[in-house]
Amino acid sequence: MGPITRPGQPPARPEPPQRLEGSYIGAELLIEGVIEGARHLVIDGNVKGTIGAGRVTIGGDARVDGEIEAQDLTINGTLKGKITTGNLVLRSTADVDADIVYATLGIDNGARINATLHCAEAASARHDDRAAAPADAEDGPVLVVNG
Repeated sequence: MGPITRPGQPPARPEPPQRLEGSYIGAELLIEGVIEGARHLVIDGNVKGTIGAGRVTIGGDARVDGEIEAQDLTINGTLKGKITTGNLVLRSTADVDADIVYATLGIDNGARINATLHCAEAASARHDDRAAAPADAEDGPVLVVNG
């Protein structure tokens, strides 16, 4: 049912659809290969390959097998592979088995992690014109987490 109008008033204009500032991989999709983008990438499907984006969000039912380079990465689903990121957030439903290079890290209670963590003090993921992670990232503190 549309908006209510009073007699003698012109009908109200419908709201324009909101524009997605980035890209979306739906739950029904399986993508294999290389995905590159500068904006936000939301993944609710399955990806096998390499992902490079400014910001990546992995949904609760999503699965990623491969490598991710992003300035900001939030994981709600499953990831197996390698991560290079500036800011990493693992939500309570995350299931991660990876080699991880990060600058900041947040982990919610309940997240499952089997990872080697490398803290790179000024790391920012390499993508397009963004600076590459420092070469000495491997020389920084290392934490191995299982469980």
